[in-house]
Amino acid sequence: LDVCPSCGGSVKQDPDTLDTWFSSAMWTWSTLVDKEKALDMSMSLQDLLDASPEYKKFHPTSVMETGYDIIFFWVARMILMTTYATGQIPFETVYLHGLVRTRDGKKMSKSNPETCIDPLEIIPKYGADALRLSMIVGQSPGNDFRLYEEKIGGYRNFVNKLWNASRFVLLKCEEANVIPLELQMENGKWKMENFSLADKALSSSLQDLIDDVTNGLNEYKLSEVGERLYSFTWDFFCDWYLEVSKGEANCEVLVHALRTLLILLHPYCPFVTEQLWSEFAPKDADKLIKTAWPKVDSSLINKEALEQFNLVVEVISTIRKLRTEQSIEPGKKVNVQVYIEKENNLLSQKDNIERMTKCSLEIVLSKKELKTENVVSSFLQDLEIHIPLEGVIDLDKEREKLNKEKVKLLGFLKGIEGKLGNKQFMDNAPKDVVEKENAKKVTAEDKLKKIEERLKALGK
Repeated sequence: LDVCPSCGGSVKQDPDTLDTWFSSAMWTWSTLVDKEKALDMSMSLQDLLDASPEYKKFHPTSVMETGYDIIFFWVARMILMTTYATGQIPFETVYLHGLVRTRDGKKMSKSNPETCIDPLEIIPKYGADALRLSMIVGQSPGNDFRLYEEKIGGYRNFVNKLWNASRFVLLKCEEANVIPLELQMENGKWKMENFSLADKALSSSLQDLIDDVTNGLNEYKLSEVGERLYSFTWDFFCDWYLEVSKGEANCEVLVHALRTLLILLHPYCPFVTEQLWSEFAPKDADKLIKTAWPKVDSSLINKEALEQFNLVVEVISTIRKLRTEQSIEPGKKVNVQVYIEKENNLLSQKDNIERMTKCSLEIVLSKKELKTENVVSSFLQDLEIHIPLEGVIDLDKEREKLNKEKVKLLGFLKGIEGKLGNKQFMDNAPKDVVEKENAKKVTAEDKLKKIEERLKALGK
């Protein structure tokens, strides 16, 4: 149009403006051309591309990461425009992420500012790494996900956990008056004669982690890799290896493992890992972002040590669980008997098990007569765990409490079964109501079973 239909004024198109999606369609190659030569109107497009070093080095690109909602507006047009203009495809892979939504499912959009989380407000409160993690871990390609402050706060806890674990490692190394540059090697092999069971298990499991993370990133399994790193760092390294290390710290293994974790975590939380790397990097090492990616060292793989360490973890977890179930005071020391069918490394970890479960541990190879009354037991593969309760808790008081709970549960179950056995109720009640009642019944039956097991252990 030359004339505005509303006011009658003249209309002229701005000669220096491109349509948003049209200009974006040229993004992969137009950003790489030589800016000075681009002003030379005598050059053809092909001549300009041939004279642009960055274009020749980086084009075509490898991966295009974008939301699925603009496949037509942007991705398709980029492919068509770039192929037409340059004769090359713009990228080899398109990775589609989902849309970010609020807690109640509304799409976050700058058109509706009230739906958005402002990074400039969130980052000072929770940190950029926590925000980054919350938008990667738990999200599968192409699926929408919900983002809210509590979720970001959860990943801040993870970042804090990593920071505190690093401070603990640094403290242990300062106590030993050494921060080793590398594990000691001899003829290209790690010197492992001073490795504890936990050291061997950690070194072995780290090789599996390196393999899983490397393959996962190559296959764009960003969320799965993030979950694997989160679980390994929090559960295996912090909650188990470092807890064991409080009794027998090996500074070389501590530093080597932490360095490996910092490298693997760097794509997910780059800021805190770069800062921690400045404390733990080998002498004259470059910044973390320039550090070589770790490779699997087959000489450190020790499946037997890992299985034995996992058994120690299972024993400690079982004793803690039994203590909780029997309402034993956290600080109260108890006697624990473990019967094993064949010799293993459990005996070498006796001090650690006692320290981490507040118990006096007796480990025996042969079974002997065991008084089953007033004893709580758990059966694992190839071993049994028994805790005598006499003198540990008030047996009469505990029996009375459990019997009251049992009577209450029996009455509750009678009411549920009566309702579910009522034909009129079953015919008229909505399906979801019936499902809820059945779920209540299953939960109550499970709780009743546990109470009866505890009463049996207490010699009812």
